Amino acid sequence: MVIHIGTLSKAFAPGLRLGWVAGPVPVVERLVALRRSVDRQGNHVIERAVAELLDDGTIPRHIRRMRRTYAQRRAHLGALIADLPLTPAPTSGGLALWCKTGPDADQWARAAVQQGVFVRSGREFRLDGARSDHLRLGFSGLDEAALTEAVQGLRRALPRSPTAQRARVPSLRTPPDRSPAGTE
Repeated sequence: MVIHIGTLSKAFAPGLRLGWVAGPVPVVERLVALRRSVDRQGNHVIERAVAELLDDGTIPRHIRRMRRTYAQRRAHLGALIADLPLTPAPTSGGLALWCKTGPDADQWARAAVQQGVFVRSGREFRLDGARSDHLRLGFSGLDEAALTEAVQGLRRALPRSPTAQRARVPSLRTPPDRSPAGTE
């Protein structure tokens, strides 16, 4: 049995709170009943507007355009950090690069804030709060000029430690979109 569940929250705004499900009719009917027990009326105006944008192709075009934009930003960020002691984890999607830094990730993240650059240490994503040797570099909200400026600040914040060494950077190429509307 295959059930496809999706959302438009990432494509537009988290507050949109619209999604869909496709699958066997009995499963979809049961999910609809459960949904109605939580939210009895929904937002019919927004739902109708989004349905029209889906029908006329506006949303699929927007998603394809944004996937290209994000792929360009990701590649630009990858080129900018190539000489930094960061090893990006290869991924096929997402809106941030996870980079292995070495033992000074927390120090680097704190120093970056002092340079006006907000990056997050992997520690912030661990349930146990344990030390992490990764930084999360978001790129979706910055154009190429802003990414360049942010990496300059990240470079100025680089902890000067004897263990810092240049890392080999793998390809950051994102596979081509194979779906008509694009999914992540």
